[in-house]
Amino acid sequence: MRFKIILFLLGLTSFNAMAVLQDSYSPKIANSKKAKEYYNYSYRLFNYIQTKGKFADFQDLLKISKKGLSFTKSSDFKNLSGLQFLTGMTYKILLNHDSALYYLKNSMMNAQRGNELDIEISSIQQINYLYRYLGQVEATDPYIKRLNVLRNEIKDLYLKDKVISALSDDFLHRGAYTQAVELLLGSLSTKEYLYKQKKDYKARINLGLAFSELGSLYLQLNQNQNALSFLKKGEPYFIDYTGGRVRLYRKMEQAYLNLSKIDSATLYYNKIYTEMKVGIYESAEDLSSANRLFAEYFLVKQNIPMAIKYGNIAYQKGLASDSKESILMAINMMGNLSFQQKKYDEAIRYFEKALPNSNNFSKDIFASINLRLAQSYEHIGDYKRANLFYNKYNLLRDNIYLEKTKEDLNVIEFKYKNAQKEQRISFLNVQSKDQEKQLIRQKQYKTILIISVFLVLIIAILIFYNYKNKQKINLLLDKKNRLLDIVNSQLLVANQTKTKLFSIISHDLRSPVSQLFTFLKVQQVNPISEEEKLNHQKKLLLAASNVLITMEDLLLWSKSQMENFELDLEEIDILSLFEQTIGLMQNQADAKNIEIRLGEIELKSINSDENLLVIVLRNLLQNAINHSLENSSILLNAGFDKERRPFVSITNKGATISKEKIEEILNNHNVKSRSSGYGLVIVKELLQKINGVLQIESSLDATLITISFI
Repeated sequence: MRFKIILFLLGLTSFNAMAVLQDSYSPKIANSKKAKEYYNYSYRLFNYIQTKGKFADFQDLLKISKKGLSFTKSSDFKNLSGLQFLTGMTYKILLNHDSALYYLKNSMMNAQRGNELDIEISSIQQINYLYRYLGQVEATDPYIKRLNVLRNEIKDLYLKDKVISALSDDFLHRGAYTQAVELLLGSLSTKEYLYKQKKDYKARINLGLAFSELGSLYLQLNQNQNALSFLKKGEPYFIDYTGGRVRLYRKMEQAYLNLSKIDSATLYYNKIYTEMKVGIYESAEDLSSANRLFAEYFLVKQNIPMAIKYGNIAYQKGLASDSKESILMAINMMGNLSFQQKKYDEAIRYFEKALPNSNNFSKDIFASINLRLAQSYEHIGDYKRANLFYNKYNLLRDNIYLEKTKEDLNVIEFKYKNAQKEQRISFLNVQSKDQEKQLIRQKQYKTILIISVFLVLIIAILIFYNYKNKQKINLLLDKKNRLLDIVNSQLLVANQTKTKLFSIISHDLRSPVSQLFTFLKVQQVNPISEEEKLNHQKKLLLAASNVLITMEDLLLWSKSQMENFELDLEEIDILSLFEQTIGLMQNQADAKNIEIRLGEIELKSINSDENLLVIVLRNLLQNAINHSLENSSILLNAGFDKERRPFVSITNKGATISKEKIEEILNNHNVKSRSSGYGLVIVKELLQKINGVLQIESSLDATLITISFI
């Protein structure tokens, strides 16, 4: 009776289908016919349950698909592989991963034997998903190799796009962002074309998944507006796919949290819970991720009680899921929460538990865990292990940075848009050729009838059309040339920025690296006691930290040169800012016996980007120390000028700077000296970002450097 109702809902109430399923197949019907009927029915039932059914219905589907397998011959590769795929997918939804892998692998092998490429590619994609879900990324290697073979062999547009989609999942998961962008954008263009042709359920879901994956990629690259743009485009295509819709809402929650739009993020957080209440879809992994995102957001905002509230939910849901990735992320989040509460021993236990498998899921997470372990060990005084993890982190971060900046994403997007235009031009050219052929035929018929009268007229018409076609081609070529000029201009700006970055790196890294080398040389040449050795190691760690800070300054400056750079504005406590800057420069000041003092702090706080402001103050204070007399003092002030504009200032005692030299420092962008200039180049460029103006006054008594905020 249950089968009759479902068949009616699916529109499968034909006499033959009902008879087949009710009577368990008549002996008169061949086994191949039974297998085909069971496969078609199971396929439609699977789609129905996903859109309108109940979770418990998957148990009934499992019985039906297995019964169909019992009728299917081993040589009937199409129906055999299809039923095995549906059985494996059902086990996957029921979270029986071992059985799911068993049936999916058999489906892939039988599809390969029968050259059923559509089923084979689907099976490989699901196998790779399960292995990544279980944290066994290395097990996907042979299946990725097979996909690359199919990519080169397949000519069919739909199947080729399906292979490319499966490969893009792998690139995205392994952190190969450039390849992932190229594949996803190219695949998106194809999926849009296929959806316009078919407009069926599968084409619609595939297009929605393409938008969702592009959103995920831009989230990893911290381009949140681009991510939201693609995610919102994908939402309408998941109208009857609950799982896809939930994961889309989770990504939108993350993007809005990255933009500090807590109200919008809360809206999509609530939508996730609402979807799971009304639908058949329920995932501890998605609930863990949704709560973890809020925990991490409140952790950054220093709202520890709220971070603990969401963190505990995320941790419980993560452990309840079968996803090793979800468990890893929950453990890492708990480590960060313990670290923020200064429970460093507890944080170390969490991070070391998360570390072994983290590289399989995310290079970024793996690098961040190494950094947190280094900082935690440093806080408890274990400098040896801290130095070990700092070295690992620096190497990992450099590799990730190079991978994310391997190719300008704007250029890749331009290629995608240009490919769309070329497809459109090609389509129009085909239409134009067809129309021309029809016109030629008509002209030929007319020519046969009245060739002697209209011969001159026909020649004139042909010349006119040829002239028009040449005009169109010339316009298209001119348009492409203009686009190439724009790209060349963008590349020129990028090369100039790269040259400036390399020059600044060669200057600003020389001093801290030289200091680090000197410490190492002294340790090698002069024998020292254990106590002196410990002090020496602290100096080495400090010198290495200075190198790291300098590199972070340079990377932040280079990021500020990017077109999509956004300020992180917040209210900054001036006294805390001064104390932080003094702490960073104290050792350098002590070397010259210089006292850094706080003067009048009339200005209590200012709304600005803290990272940029710290870099500016540190560079100016370092410059003041370098040019101060030994045994002198430096004074830091903050207040309001005559026009009631906020300012901060640094006063030091040293050699008088002439007005001409001050004019050159403030206005000249061409640096000729190795000993000065690049720091001020960074300072002036960063001040432009935060609406700051640099002023320098020098007399016999002192030199005053002032930053006024407009």
